[in-house]
Parts: sequence; C-alpha cells; structure tokens
Amino acid sequence: MTPSYASPEQIQSKSVTTATDIYSLGVILYEILSGHRPFETKEQDLKEIYQAIIEDNPPLPSSVVEAVSKKFKEITEAKTVVQFQELAESVVGKKSKSQTAGKLSDTKENKVSQTKPQTINLSSGSIRGDLDNIILKALRKEPERRYSSAENFAEDIKRHLRGLPVNARPNTFSYRAEKFVKRNKASVVAGFVILLVIIGGVGATFWQARVAQAERDRAVSENQKAEKINMFLQNILNLSNPLWFSDNPDSNRTATIAQAIDEAAKNVETELAGQPAIQAEIQLTLGKTYLGQGQYQKGREQLEKSKQNFLRSSPDDLSKVMQISSVLGALLVLEGGEDSGEKMLVEAVAYFRANLDKNKENRKWLVTSLDDLGLTLMRKGETAKAEELVRESMKYGAELTGQDRWAYVASFGDLGDILVEKGKTDEAIAAYRKSIAEAAELTDKPRADQAHDYYDLGRVYKNLGDLDEARKNLQKAYEIQKETLGDGNLYTVMTRKQVAEIYYLQGDYAAARTEIDEVWQTLQDLNLEKNNLYENYVREVQANILTKTGESAKAEKIMREIIKIYQGILKSPNIDIAIAKRSLGETLLAQKKNGEAKTVLTDADKEFTATVGEDNIQTTKCRELLKSAGS
Repeated sequence: MTPSYASPEQIQSKSVTTATDIYSLGVILYEILSGHRPFETKEQDLKEIYQAIIEDNPPLPSSVVEAVSKKFKEITEAKTVVQFQELAESVVGKKSKSQTAGKLSDTKENKVSQTKPQTINLSSGSIRGDLDNIILKALRKEPERRYSSAENFAEDIKRHLRGLPVNARPNTFSYRAEKFVKRNKASVVAGFVILLVIIGGVGATFWQARVAQAERDRAVSENQKAEKINMFLQNILNLSNPLWFSDNPDSNRTATIAQAIDEAAKNVETELAGQPAIQAEIQLTLGKTYLGQGQYQKGREQLEKSKQNFLRSSPDDLSKVMQISSVLGALLVLEGGEDSGEKMLVEAVAYFRANLDKNKENRKWLVTSLDDLGLTLMRKGETAKAEELVRESMKYGAELTGQDRWAYVASFGDLGDILVEKGKTDEAIAAYRKSIAEAAELTDKPRADQAHDYYDLGRVYKNLGDLDEARKNLQKAYEIQKETLGDGNLYTVMTRKQVAEIYYLQGDYAAARTEIDEVWQTLQDLNLEKNNLYENYVREVQANILTKTGESAKAEKIMREIIKIYQGILKSPNIDIAIAKRSLGETLLAQKKNGEAKTVLTDADKEFTATVGEDNIQTTKCRELLKSAGS
C-alpha cells in the first residue's frame, strides 16, 4: 500500500479486489508515459495525497507531458543557476531539492538531463486521446467502472497499438471512422481521389453552365442599363427642343446645357426610382460635370447620392465607391473640411493599394488619391509624410499612359507645393518646370491642369521677391484658367488673389483693393463651407491692404479672427499660421503696439523657422519686422 500507488478503496479500508491491482497498474502506466504520478505534487503530506486519491480527478497524462515539455524549454533557456534551480524544483518537486542540489553539475545541459524524469519519450499528441482514456478508465474512483481484469486492460492497449477502437472511449461513428481511416490510409486516399474526380467533373459541368448563364444575364443587364442611360441622356440633349416630344418644361428653344443638367438632376430620382445602378452612373456623370463648372455644392450632392446608389446596387464592388470617395475627399479639403476629407482619402488610398491589379483604372485612382492625401497632410503641417505619399504616387504614375498620364503630370506640381512648404525653393521650381514639360508632351492645347504649375511658379517667385517673373507666370495661369475653367471657378479666383498680392507688394493699393474685393465677391457666390481656408487667404490680403491704407485697427480684428480659424484647422507649425501671425505683427506695429507685436512676431519666427527654415525670404521678412519692434 505505497500511498502514491494505492487505490481509493485501499485508503478507505474497503474490500480489495482485482480492480485494486488494475488501479495500481494504471498509476504505473501513467508514470511510464508522463514521467510523473497522478498526484505527485501532494506526496509530501500523507493527508493531502489520501484526500486527493479519494476526491480528486488526476490531470490528463498528455497535459502533464505538455506542461513538463514547456517547463524544460524554460530550463534550457535559464540564464542563472538560481533561476535554473527554481525551475527544476517546479518539475521534480520540492521534496527532491536536497537530493537534486547535490547532483547538479556546472553545465546547463547536464542539469537538464539529471533532472528530467525517465519516460518512454512520447509527445503529448501521441498520448492524447486513446491512451488518456485507457489510463483514466483504469484510475476510476469506483472499482466497478475500471477494467474487469488485467487481460481486458492489456487488450485495450493492444487495440490502441493496432489502430483499432478502444473500449475506454465512446463507440461513436466519428471515432470509429477516424480509426478506420488511420488504419487504411492508402485505400481511403485512393477512394477519396476517385470521388473527388467524379464530383469535380460533375461540379465543373454545372459551374461552367452557371458561369455561362451568369455572363448572359450580366450582358443582358448591362445592355438594358446602357439603353436606359442612353435614353435619359438623350432627353437631356433634347431639352432645347420646344416640340411635344421634348422634356423641356418651358417649351423654349434657348435652354442651355446648364439648365439641361439641372433638369436631369431633378428627374433622375423620379424617372429612375428603384433603379440604383442606373441612378448611380448618371449621378456620377452629373457630379463630375458640376465640379467642372465650379458648382461644388451641386457636384458634391450628386456624388454623395451616386456613392450611396453604388453601395446599394453593387455592394461587393467598391471600385466606383472609392473613386467617388477620392473625388469627394479632395473636394471637402478644398472647401475647408480637412478632417472629413482626409478620412475619405485615407480609405480610398487603402482600397486602391490593396486592389491595384484588380482593375485597370485603380492605378490612376491610387496616384490621384495619394496626391490629394499628400496635399491634405501638407496643409496640416505634416510635410515629411506628405512628400512620402506624393513620391509614392509618382512611382505608380510613371507607368500610366494616354489620358491617365495627366495624373502623373500633376504629381510633379504637387511635389513642388510640398517642397515650397519645406523651404526647398530651387527643387520646387524644378518640379514645376518638369510638370510643364511633361504636359507639353501630351498636348499642344491649353489645359486647366497646366495652369496650376504656372500659378505655383508665380507664387514661388513672388515669395522670392521677383515680382516681374511672378506676374508673368500668374498671367499665364490666369489666361489658361479663363479659357478652360471660366472666371467663376475657384482655381481662377485664387490666381486673381495672387495677382492682387502682386499689386499690393508693388505699392498699388488701389488696384490691389479693387482686385481682391472682386475675388471676395466671387468666392461668396461659390457657397463654400464657412471658415474655409480660401476665404481666409483673401481676407488676409484685405487686412494687409487696410494696414497700408491707415485702417490698422480694422485689420487687426480681421487677422486675429483668421489666426483663430487657422489654429482650429491647421496643425502647428504651419506656414499659413506663420504668415498670418506676421501680418498681425505688422498691423500691431502700425498702431505702435510694439510689445504685442514683438510677442506675435517671435511666435511667427518660430513657425517660419520650423517650416521653411532660417534662410527663407518669409523668415527674413519676419525678422526685419522683429527689429522694428525692438527685438
């Protein structure tokens, strides 16, 4: 009756039978397989082990092997003798500490080999299942639930070794099937392969039939959709027809394309109700058309409706949805909604990166989205990340051809914008020149895209103090924009704002005021979001003119409002915030408020230094004003 091998009935002084020997044999098999006895951790206290044998269920032998293997791995990685001894004790038990301590050699390998229990070296995986169940059946608390004889015990072990189902486990279909497959792997695999061939042949036939039917259905659906779109667009073009078969509500023949588009925008939701796929395509076209006309609010409304209809009609194909998100994101940023616009652009970039080869158009849209996201981050002062994104855009854009290559051309201009913000003026000018040269290879006719580069060159030369070169490039930009976009377009308006600044810098304040006031009125007609950056750029020029014409107090109020708006939108340090603070400082100097001016200009100087560097002309102008304030 060695306690570690005693059965519950022995400890409780009940009758001893063959089942008692079965229990002891189960303990021995447990130890052979796992290297440990079932209740080994409680062997130091006779009361504890008695109680455990009577009341507790032993852990699965496979779980013991797994735990020991994990512990030995920790032992081999032990960095100190103390750490090793603590880990070793946790494996062999504290009662063996004195015996083990004297036998530990100096090498970690010997320590492991001396401490490791003697087992038949089975993995936990090979024990888990049959052997776990055989042992636990032998160790049942109730004698009648154990094996009835040693022969039955041995027979179950033999059945396990032959791959047959054992009596210690429930006789389920899945269990017997698993044992059958393990015993007859070759036959099962061969049969399974034959079955797969048969199923594959039948399945392929049905699949091909389904594909062919789906293609026919898709072709019919696309033809029907194209026909409906064609009919709707024909009605738009027929609007100026005053006869009865025209959709012209006023029956006049002087209806313009703009009126036709407005009429189409109203009719698309009523005439095509319940047909989201068709509505989506037409609203996308209308949205782009409105944007091209400079009607940003109407364009945004149509694009948002188109996006929702694409989601309804094609939820598994997000290509068009993300194209619209890219356009909407850039538009929102243009109107001053940086946060919401940035979120859309981030989503678009992630989608087009992940699906670059799925659709031919995705490369162009990835280039465009990366560019616009880069410019958005630039406005927030994150110029390093902005440059990284635009250079990534250029890498993909270099492979674009035909009409799509205009997206690559635009990347050079956008890179120039970022380099200006970083104070790398010479590199920026080279980027703008490269963009102009690339555009010249694509067309000999003026395009709105080209005006952007001339505009930026004019802006750079203005900051460098070369006002003649600035005026020449700005005039070129304005001529292109007036011809291609019209006077009411936001880009054209901002070019005129730069021209007004040239007048201001040349001291022609009357001409500057006339020009900037017209620009302000045009901006109001565009109905941009409140507190957008563009209106504040214009207000800043107006404030600068007020400072030079004896109305500094009014200018100060405007500049403080602008700075507050900038600080709520832009992340400091930022060039726009720096310029605004410098203008405020100049206004304060004009009012002899030198102390306040010095504080504001000192902040501006820090912003300039952090964004464009100490040698930039913007920083130089700020420091000249600081000297005037008594710095």
